[in-house]
Amino acid sequence: MSSNYNAIKPVDELNKVLSKLSSLLDEFENKHPQKIQINCPFCGHNRSAEAFSYQKCTYRKCDQCHSLYLSPRITREWLGQYYSFMQERLRFDIPQSQRQVRIDHIMKPRWDLLVKKLGPYVGRFPVKRYMEVGPGVGYFTEVAQKNHCAQEYILVEPDKHCHQYLRELKGKTVLLDCLLEDCDADQYGDVDIIFINSVIEHPFSLDVFFGKLHSLLKKNGIIVLVDMHSDGFDIEILREETPNVNPYSILQVGSVKGIETLCLKHGLTVKDVFSIGQMDMDILYEHSKQLAKDHPLKGFENILHKKEVRSDLQEVLAKHLLTGYNGYLIQKES
Repeated sequence: MSSNYNAIKPVDELNKVLSKLSSLLDEFENKHPQKIQINCPFCGHNRSAEAFSYQKCTYRKCDQCHSLYLSPRITREWLGQYYSFMQERLRFDIPQSQRQVRIDHIMKPRWDLLVKKLGPYVGRFPVKRYMEVGPGVGYFTEVAQKNHCAQEYILVEPDKHCHQYLRELKGKTVLLDCLLEDCDADQYGDVDIIFINSVIEHPFSLDVFFGKLHSLLKKNGIIVLVDMHSDGFDIEILREETPNVNPYSILQVGSVKGIETLCLKHGLTVKDVFSIGQMDMDILYEHSKQLAKDHPLKGFENILHKKEVRSDLQEVLAKHLLTGYNGYLIQKES
C-alpha cells in the first residue's frame, strides 16, 4: 500500500537525487572547505550535544532551546561555493504532472489554515504589499494570487532556475533575483505580510536574515513562517535518515523556543504557533518498508499499514506540536 507521501513526492527520482547528493558531498569535502564552530544560531547559547552525523557533517542540539544546527560548518564564502558546485552538477525538477497534486494536497490546505489564523491580524484581503521569500517555482504564490491576497506581490528568489515559472504567475508581480539579506528595504519595504515556506534552514546568519525581515515589515506587519521543527517526530526518530536533512543546504532547524528567542532579539513577537506537518507517519511508513527484517524500526511497516492508523497518529502529533513542520505568526510591534 502506498501513502500520500508517494503521491506528493516523486520518490524514485528523489532517492536517485539523494544518492547523488551523497557522492557530491564527498566530492565537495575533498576540496577541504574552511569550517568554523558556531553557537546556537537561534538563541546564541554555547553549549550543545551531538545529535547525529550525516557523512562528515555533525548536527548538534542546543542545550538551552533544543534547536538543531550544523557545527562545525563551512564559512560564508565556502557556502557560496557549495551552492555553485551543486547547481552545476545536480538539478531536480518535480514533474509537471505532480504540480497540481502538490497544490491540492499541500498548498491549498496550508493556505486555508493560514487565512483562518491570520484573521485577527490582517483583517481583510487584499493587503497592499505581499512578499514571499524563496517561493521556488511558485506553488504557494499561485494559490495566494488566486485568492486575491494582495495588490502587489514581491518574490525574493535567488535560484534562477525558478524564474521561468515565477514569470508565468498572474497579477502585479515583482521578481527579485537576490537573497533576502540583499533586498533594498527603502524600495521594497513597508510590507504588510511576508510568507516564508521552508527557508530559514538555509541562511548563513539568522541574525542578519531576521534583522532584514524587521526592516522590510511595516509596523504591525505579519510574518507567516512555515518551517522544519527540531523536536518533530520525523527528525527525532529518523535523525540523519530524515529525507530533508541534507548538509550544507540544511544548516539549522529551529525549535519553538529557539524561534521565539530569535524573534524577540529582533523586535518581533511570535503570536501563534501551530503544527502544520502532515507526513510524519507516511515518511516513517515508507522508510520502514525499505528496512531489513531485523531492523528495530521494521515493525512500523505493519503498525502503520492502514491509512486510518497513520492519520490518527498524525493528529496526536499535531495536537502536541510534535510534527516535522510548524507554522508561526510573527508580528512587528515597533
